[in-house]
Amino acid sequence: MKTNLKKLTLVLITTGLVACNSGTTASSNTASSLNGSELATNATAADTKGSIKVMATGQKTAYAPRDDGELQPGGEIAGVRFVSGTGAEADCIIDKTTGFMWPKNAKLFAKTSWDDSLNKINAMDSNSASTGYNLCGHKDWRMPNANELETLVNYAESSNATWLEAQGFENVERKDMYFTSTSYNLGQSCAHDTAFTTSLDSGITGGRNKSKVGAPTAEYYFQYAIPVRTADKDAPYQVPATGQNKVIHQISALCDGGINYTSPTGSDGDLQMGKKIPQNRFVSISGGECIKDSLTGLVWTSDGTSQSPILQNAYDAMGTGVKANGIIWDNMNQYGVPSANQKKLCGLSNWRLPTIREARSLYNYNATQNSAALNASGFNLDTLSRTGSSYLTSTPFAYKGPRSTNLSNVGISAWDLQLNTNLTGDEGNGGDQGVMKNRDLRNALLVSGGQTITPAAKSKPSVTDKVIFITQNGYSNFNGVSAADAICNAEAKKTGSLINKKAVFKALLIASNRYPCNSNGVCGISGFNDWPVQPDTTYTTAGNNGKIISNVNGVFQSYPAMLIRDEFGYAQNRFFWTGINGVLVGESSTLVGWSYANQDVNWTKVVNGKSTSTISGAWSKYADLTANDWTFPSGVSSAGIGDNGYYPDSQFGDKHKSVKSGFGYATKNATLFDSINRWTVSSSQQTGWVSSSYWTGPQTHIMCVQQ
Repeated sequence: MKTNLKKLTLVLITTGLVACNSGTTASSNTASSLNGSELATNATAADTKGSIKVMATGQKTAYAPRDDGELQPGGEIAGVRFVSGTGAEADCIIDKTTGFMWPKNAKLFAKTSWDDSLNKINAMDSNSASTGYNLCGHKDWRMPNANELETLVNYAESSNATWLEAQGFENVERKDMYFTSTSYNLGQSCAHDTAFTTSLDSGITGGRNKSKVGAPTAEYYFQYAIPVRTADKDAPYQVPATGQNKVIHQISALCDGGINYTSPTGSDGDLQMGKKIPQNRFVSISGGECIKDSLTGLVWTSDGTSQSPILQNAYDAMGTGVKANGIIWDNMNQYGVPSANQKKLCGLSNWRLPTIREARSLYNYNATQNSAALNASGFNLDTLSRTGSSYLTSTPFAYKGPRSTNLSNVGISAWDLQLNTNLTGDEGNGGDQGVMKNRDLRNALLVSGGQTITPAAKSKPSVTDKVIFITQNGYSNFNGVSAADAICNAEAKKTGSLINKKAVFKALLIASNRYPCNSNGVCGISGFNDWPVQPDTTYTTAGNNGKIISNVNGVFQSYPAMLIRDEFGYAQNRFFWTGINGVLVGESSTLVGWSYANQDVNWTKVVNGKSTSTISGAWSKYADLTANDWTFPSGVSSAGIGDNGYYPDSQFGDKHKSVKSGFGYATKNATLFDSINRWTVSSSQQTGWVSSSYWTGPQTHIMCVQQ
């Protein structure tokens, strides 16, 4: 089978030891987690070329500069990827990218334990009484390893299962996971009773019990399994071996007393399927400041600790004087990456955050601590849990399905992964999610190399257009309307902005002297009005030439979600400030806070400290409100950010105890902060997540209107 390449690519993930080409088995095994092929040597960036190419994630929408959707690192085949079999193979589907054949029915077997699933798939090749025996005329089926199963994930989709079914698969599970043949031996997990699993709906990689060990619930250790076989060993994108060996050393005494585990027949450690890993895989560059991976050809920064030079340079570029352990996505991408490129780190100027697939290529599934294994190869990574082993990626978290949290939002979330335990994404109690770009501290490694596209040019508003935009940067706190106006004008004049540098802007915020006209045409309060939207005026958005028109009262009666972009023309579905905070007349004197998310048309109403149903028609409700519609807590002079910009802790906590439970993160931990934001963050995505509906840390953006 020959396939034309649309651009560079291949597949992903992983790591490991010497293994053989896809479709064959390894000729030798070792029990160690590392061998000589993984140790770092010294070289220059041009010394080696990658033996595989990392496959693109599927994301094609840009939400920020240099993110996965803008650069689209990796590649894909030209034409149709999944092809239905014919004749005896009619019940199967072939992936022309990887050469793998899969059954169309993703629930060929009932949900059961890992041991039973492995036995059933093994029986497909030898037992004529077995379900799936001689499936599609073949008897070389196997349970896919962690790398093979992950190739079925398209990270651009809100439901990967729905996408797979559109490609020809059937009955793809949404809620439960799919087993892989790769045993889980990292951290405190035991290879004999835990296996890696992947959700084919969200793309999350986790671990599940293989059988009823330690009395887990059936819901936890009963999962699905789908078999795979290699139909084309010369396919364009070769999947590398995971590195797992036949005999796995269990470091924890809790694992059968630390006795070595022998991988059973048909498992990853037994078959060791995948592309051979090159000798001397990791190559030291610039005295160890960077490392080149001879498997993928990618160059990495070597220091990934929580206070690494690239993180500290980002904080220096921000100029705030604050240096935390770890960094949020927004600040790393906006300050850390440009700083590395300006400094030409290791002689390179095309640094970026890695995609989720590029970052996964560092996984070694035979290690008991992957960070330690990488450190032995020249990296300097924290081996702690939480921030220490969790790393940012450039790939937006697009999933919104039955496994997702109510915070899932492709514009404000990104995929992260744990380099110590080889887990991808956050499989928390609340559901699958990525990191909040404006809130969650993580570590970072930067990557250079691989094939990327040249982003398409974005439309630039005419100098005669009235422009409306949302700031690219977010802000946790600022002092009043005048400060917000200054921020708008500073962002509009940034290098690379699509907006006329002579244009003057005001922030679209409710404040003491900044109210829209009401339905009767009465503007402001006591004769004062500083509303930035002009009546009967067409406003243009940057980057996409969008149009939004105000009515006779200077109000946008409707608002198309995702229309308004930032000053550089990037899609902005972040939260932006409204300035509204007070007691809405008719709401039984309950404190209500509203802000707006650019990605939907609803707000969440908070009553008695709890998020309730969303309010439709949000934009007009925001724009039509006047000062006479609101009263405000005693001790607070008036509405909006025109006053002091926040409630001091003492004032808020003492005078509003009745709603304290609804502000869990901010008020229950009030002693940790100097002030609590006066304008709250709430959207339909956060309904029900009361404890974190309000916070001081996340950065929220400002909508700016040209005057």
